[in-house]
Amino acid sequence: LFFGLPGNPVSCLVTKALFVDTAVRRMQGMDSDACLHPQMTVTLAGGDVTLDAERPEYHRATLVSTAAGVHAYSTGVQRSSRLLSMLGANALL
Repeated sequence: LFFGLPGNPVSCLVTKALFVDTAVRRMQGMDSDACLHPQMTVTLAGGDVTLDAERPEYHRATLVSTAAGVHAYSTGVQRSSRLLSMLGANALL
């Protein structure tokens, strides 16, 4: 089995998290529903998140749980070559 991943570091990490990890879990015998990433509704905090209207895009974020619910904060500039955006990120929007 072979997985072709993008060359930019952040693109590679995001693609691995979305596709490779899921495929490996499935090959280990996990139920297909258990292989999917958890999804939840959050409140965007700390500014707007702008996504590309032409193609699917994932925004790196940090989730913080409060008494008022779960809030998502952007990790900053989201260029595919900007590894700093992965630091502290625990979610993809």
